Amino acid sequence: MTGALLACAVLWMGPQQAVSTPQQPASAADSSQPPSTSADLPVSLDRIQRALAAPPPVDFTEQHPVFRVEVYGRKPTLEDLLGEKFWVGPVPYGGMTHQDFMTMSTPRELQPYAGFTGKYLVAETALTYAEQWALKQARPHLGHFVGGSVLST
Repeated sequence: MTGALLACAVLWMGPQQAVSTPQQPASAADSSQPPSTSADLPVSLDRIQRALAAPPPVDFTEQHPVFRVEVYGRKPTLEDLLGEKFWVGPVPYGGMTHQDFMTMSTPRELQPYAGFTGKYLVAETALTYAEQWALKQARPHLGHFVGGSVLST
C-alpha cells in the first residue's frame, strides 16, 4: 500500500516538472539551463525502491475482514434511559390501539370533523340528520320523475 502511494508520487512529480518549464526555442534551452538529472528530483528513488521491496504492512488473506471497536464510557442504566422513579406512575393497559395510532399519525386538520368545533359541529350534525330525513320523505315522490318507476325502499 505504501509502495503504491510512493510510486504514484513519483509518477505525479515527473510530469509536473515538464509542465513547469516554459517552452523555449532549442538554442535558448541549451544555453540557459543544463539538462536535469536524477539528483535534482525532490524525492529519493532509493527510499522508494526499498519501500516497494519490503513486505506489505497489512495482509488481506482473510475472506471476510474483522472489524473491532473499543468504546470508552459508562454503560447507561435503566434509570438513565427512563428517568428517576420510572416505576411510579400510570401504566398503559396494553399496546397501542388502531385509534391511538390514527390519532397520532393523522394531522388534526385531516381528521373527520376537524374543521368543525363546538357549536359548529352540533349544527353540522343537525343539518346532516335533517337532510337524511328530507330525502326519506321525498323518496316516494321522486319515483314519478325518474323513469316512471318508484325507487325501491
